[in-house]
Amino acid sequence: RSPRLRRMPITKEVEVLAPPSGGSKPSVSWLSVLLPPGMMITVMLLVASFTRNASTLFYTLPMSSVTIIMAIINYKSQNKKWLQTQELIAKKYHEHLHEKETEIAGAETEYMSLLSSISPGILECVSIAKNINRRLWERVVTDSDFLNVRLGTGQVISNVNIKIPKEQLVLEENPFLKEAAKVKAMHEIISGIPVCHSFLDSPITGLEGTRESVKKIAWSIIINIAIHHSYEDVKIVCIYPESEKDQWEWIRWLPHVWNDERTKRFMSCSSRPRTPKHDNTARAMLRELSETLKLRQRESSGDRRDNTPETPFYFLVFADKTLVDSSGEQFLPESSKLGFAVLYAYGDIRMLPKECNAIIDCGDWRQGLRGSIQMTADNESGKVFIPDGININLNIVDKFARSLAPIRVQTSGNSGTLPSKALLFDGLGVRKVEELEVMQRWNMSRSYSSLAVPIGLKGNGDSFYFDIHESKMGPHGVVAGTSGSGKSETLTAWLLSLALHFSPRDLNILLIEFKGNDLSNILASLPHIAGVVNNLQGANVIERSLISLAAENTRRQEIFASLTDLATKSLPAYQEYQKKNPELNIEELPFLIVVLDEFAEFKKQFPEQVDKFVQIARVGRSTGLYMVLSTQSPSGIVPPQIESNVKFSICLRTANTGESKELLGTTDAFFISRPGRAYVKVGDSVYEQTQTFFSKVPYNPNRNEKETTSDINLVEIDGERINPQVFDRTIRDG
Repeated sequence: RSPRLRRMPITKEVEVLAPPSGGSKPSVSWLSVLLPPGMMITVMLLVASFTRNASTLFYTLPMSSVTIIMAIINYKSQNKKWLQTQELIAKKYHEHLHEKETEIAGAETEYMSLLSSISPGILECVSIAKNINRRLWERVVTDSDFLNVRLGTGQVISNVNIKIPKEQLVLEENPFLKEAAKVKAMHEIISGIPVCHSFLDSPITGLEGTRESVKKIAWSIIINIAIHHSYEDVKIVCIYPESEKDQWEWIRWLPHVWNDERTKRFMSCSSRPRTPKHDNTARAMLRELSETLKLRQRESSGDRRDNTPETPFYFLVFADKTLVDSSGEQFLPESSKLGFAVLYAYGDIRMLPKECNAIIDCGDWRQGLRGSIQMTADNESGKVFIPDGININLNIVDKFARSLAPIRVQTSGNSGTLPSKALLFDGLGVRKVEELEVMQRWNMSRSYSSLAVPIGLKGNGDSFYFDIHESKMGPHGVVAGTSGSGKSETLTAWLLSLALHFSPRDLNILLIEFKGNDLSNILASLPHIAGVVNNLQGANVIERSLISLAAENTRRQEIFASLTDLATKSLPAYQEYQKKNPELNIEELPFLIVVLDEFAEFKKQFPEQVDKFVQIARVGRSTGLYMVLSTQSPSGIVPPQIESNVKFSICLRTANTGESKELLGTTDAFFISRPGRAYVKVGDSVYEQTQTFFSKVPYNPNRNEKETTSDINLVEIDGERINPQVFDRTIRDG
């Protein structure tokens, strides 16, 4: 996943200046202009009539006329100059307004482009998936737009704050101020902006409208989530009606619908189990998810300082109320902090739960209606939008999902994910028995310093080595896993690996079985097997076996005490001393790995023998008697007297979260879904996940690499893989 390059939209301020003052329009009082010359002429006429001398009129009349003419000329000149000034002001101010409008339009275009880049439309999302653009899965849980989903385009308030000059109380209105106000009014709202809905703010959202409209809105929401969020951060859960499965099952190609092990899809349209042993119903899937929800509720501190939700975030799409019914009521958390959000795609508001934070009205696109979002917690009018989903169809969404299907995320420090199956021979790097070179392995081993052998594979393809040596990861521990988890196969492969790497002179194995003969049926012929005991042989045999182990402890202690040159009275020190001093011909003492399969059954059937077993385990640390307690139900399995010596736990899938927490301190093992997948915990120093080796496969020395790493499976919609042999037989039978 590439780093996200993101520019945040900002609010821009644009100030429109006040128009310059052009002065008042020129005015003239014609009475004051005409009255003086008129009075003068009148007086002169009266004087001339009385004196009978008209000579004064010859200079009075011209002077008065000139005064009037000059007044008229001056007025026209001032008026013309004023009109020219007004034209210049209008021209300059219109240029100013145009310049500001261009600036505002540019800011709005940039804002629209930025928001469209952050929340692209459906067709652009399809293009990102097709071309595997670097923007794929760029959002992370700490982003402010995590689970902020685009629904369509609509109108929003402009990001440009336009300041215009305030109108003051005047006798005459300034027309230029009205034009400035008109510019502001034109740019208060922007159209064509992405309208988004946050499922963090509104984790319970319902869709209302015609069935076709609801489906397309739901599709567009799923596409938005799948293109912006990695399957590591968001899981998509879809429950849909069986009658519409051809319109919803395109989602099966999205990597977001798989669990982490890719053994189960979070999809169902079934109300009845496929088989009595395989419950693929929607209610069964919801029950499993409810365990995650309850666990998060219990572990939630309630006072988290950050606002990031739990991950992976589960986005649930409920499209069929009959399959969800009361099972969905538990997915109504008060806050999305728990990592759950629900989209109810029922279409009928009467079917929506009262806890809905928001309702999206999808309208009826056949009639050209628009969609809207109404928040139920306030009285704000809904956001109106033109849905993006109007541009998509089943062919587009199917191609989109198939484009994402093969894409995987490579995490730092891990070049890949754990394999679905790990064969023992592959882990040892051989194909044929001859390539094992057992004698060479035995001769090279130094059991007194290490008992490390590969027991599985890590995510990067390297072998995971487990060392039961008391100075490393041992001496005593628990191997736990519920029925079908691969516990017996894990034990078998581990013991076979020990036998391949260490001679019977260095290491022996004692099998004590209380539930079947899974181990002894395979391992009994090994030269390392010191004995096989099971509960069917009766209490006397069990008691004699424990007496023999106690006696062996005592015998070894006496041998250690007899060697004055032995600085440390322990089996590792003894073996080293014996191998470095072969001329002394002292007795060879091997490590004895005591595997007690179904220890819980042993405690139940022979409670009076538990104290003897505890005593053997306490002394066995130094004498080389190492205890491996195997069980399906690990609750309370370890006796308190030897807790300090029980150092390791190999935990496959558990039946509940409590069992996982008891062995690992976490609930991780409960969520394992693949057989053979295990968490290994050694004190506080080691905690690692591994795919343990599987050895129960037909021996084929001519197999090639491709055959060992790939299986062809028929995959059901819920992720169940049909056994390859069964699938092949189905094909052959036509």
